[in-house]
Amino acid sequence: MWPEHDVLRVLSYVVTGAIALYGFIDFIVDEIQLRRHRPAEVPHRRKRVGGLLFGILGLAGFVLTWRLDVLADRNEAKREQQISRLSEAQAQTERAANAVAQARIGLRDGLTALREISETAADPDVRQRVSAIVRSVSEDYERVLTEQANEYRITTATELFGLYGLPPGMDLPVNFTKVIRIIRSDNNLQRIACAFLAFRELSGTEVGMFDFASVERWCGEHPGAC
Repeated sequence: MWPEHDVLRVLSYVVTGAIALYGFIDFIVDEIQLRRHRPAEVPHRRKRVGGLLFGILGLAGFVLTWRLDVLADRNEAKREQQISRLSEAQAQTERAANAVAQARIGLRDGLTALREISETAADPDVRQRVSAIVRSVSEDYERVLTEQANEYRITTATELFGLYGLPPGMDLPVNFTKVIRIIRSDNNLQRIACAFLAFRELSGTEVGMFDFASVERWCGEHPGAC
C-alpha cells in the first residue's frame, strides 16, 4: 500500500497538470475557431482570455507543486544528514567515555583512542571536547607524578621508576635508550609519564606530557640519541 504522502503528491501533480492541459487545449481550440470562422461566430474574447488564464494558473500550480516537492526532499535529506551526524557523534562520545576510563586506569590504548577521536571525529564539537579531555588526562598524570616526587623527595625523574617499576625484561639503571623505548612501546601510562619526565631531564627539551609527536621530531633531529 502506498504511503499517504506519495498518494497526495501524485494526485496534486495529476490535478494541476490536468487543469493546465485543459486550459491550454481550450485556448488552442478557440484560436483555431477564430482563424476558421468570421469574428461574429468565434468565441467571446473574455472566454478565450479566461481559458488562457486557466491554463497559466494550472501550469503555475503544477510548477509550484513540483518546487515544494523538491524543497521537501531537500529538507528531508538535510534531516537525515543531521540524524546521521548526531548518531555518529553519540557513538564517538560513547567510545571516548570508554577510552577515558582506560586512560585513567593507566592503559595506553585509552589515550591512543582519545587522540584518534580528537583528530578524526566528524563533529567539531566532539573533537573539541575530546581534545580537552586529552589535555586534562595529561595534566592529571603530570600533577600526580610531581606530587609524588615531592612527597618522596625524589630529585631526578629517572628515580620515579623506582615507584612504578620498569617493563618486563628491562632493568635499572634507566638510560636514554630505555626512556625512548618506554615512550614508544610501553602500554602502562604511569611508566610512560615517568619516561616523559625523564626525557625532558635527559634531553634538556620541554615537551608536553604524552606529546609523542614532539618526541619523534626530536629523535628525527638527533637520530644517534634514539
